[in-house]
Parts: sequence; C-alpha cells; structure tokens
Amino acid sequence: MSLIESLARPWREPDQPERQLRVVPARAEAPARAPFVLLVVAVLGVGLVGLLLLNTSLQRGSFAIHDLKRQTSMLAEREEDLDQRVARLKAPENLAGRAQRMGMVPNANPVFLRLSDGAVLGEAVPAEARVKPRPKPKPSSTPAGATAVSPARPTATPGQTPVQTPQASPTPPTPGGNT
Repeated sequence: MSLIESLARPWREPDQPERQLRVVPARAEAPARAPFVLLVVAVLGVGLVGLLLLNTSLQRGSFAIHDLKRQTSMLAEREEDLDQRVARLKAPENLAGRAQRMGMVPNANPVFLRLSDGAVLGEAVPAEARVKPRPKPKPSSTPAGATAVSPARPTATPGQTPVQTPQASPTPPTPGGNT
C-alpha cells in the first residue's frame, strides 16, 4: 500500500471492526399541514368572535348600569324634594292654618289621658269658635237673570234633587262626658 492510499483511508483503531455503510430508506411523506393550519385558524376565529360577543355584552351592561345610576340620582333628587315638601307641610304654622280652614279651633283647656290607669287629667270643656264677621259678597260679574255656580256647593240639574252635604259641628263630642 502506498503512502497516498494509506493517508486517504480513514484512521481506525486496530481493534475496531470496519464499519459498513448501508442505504437508508427514504423518509415517509410528511403529513399534510393543511388540516392543522385550518384547525388553528378556526380556533383563533372562534376565539375572536367570542371576545367580540363578550365585549358587546359588557358594553351593553355598562350602558344599563349608566342608565340605572342616572335613574337612581333622579329618584334621590325627587325623594329629597318630597322630604322638603313634607317638612314644610308638617311645620306648625302650616298645620294651624290648614286646621283653621277645616273649621277647627284651638282649645284653651286641653285634657290629657294617662294611659297607665286611664285617668282623665284636666276639665273637658268644649272649645268655642271665635266668630269672625263674614265679608260682604262682592257683586258678581254674571249677567242679570243668570245664576252663579259656586264650586264649593254642587247644584242639581233639572230632574234631580239636590244633595245635602253634612255640615261639621263646631264642637266635637267629648268622650266620657264632663268630669
């Protein structure tokens, strides 16, 4: 063997057997990638549509919350207005004026009931109404021969009998009489 041949051969250890080369069969065809790509695209599409629907639902809920907060603030303002109105109507000067318009009179001799034993404290004396002179009626602007209709008293139409409204007594009856 010549020197060139010995250099061209690969070096091997004397105790190793010579390796043999063999032909490797061709790889089997790789599976098609199209179904996998379609699956990934479908999952991404469904995810995007789901996010869009979720976002739309949250926006709708946001608008509903906004409307409910606005309605709550309007109702709170109305409640405050009604509370102020009730406070004005409960004021003693308003109660006294309304009571006088209803024909009530103040009582100088109040009577108290003791609930523990039912005793009447004080002398029950009916209150007397202070009679004020009535103002003279103003001349009406109705033509002669026509009758003016007062809104306080209903009038009967022809063929009906007038309805009598009960008059409130100026002094309410005292329970249990005078003691």
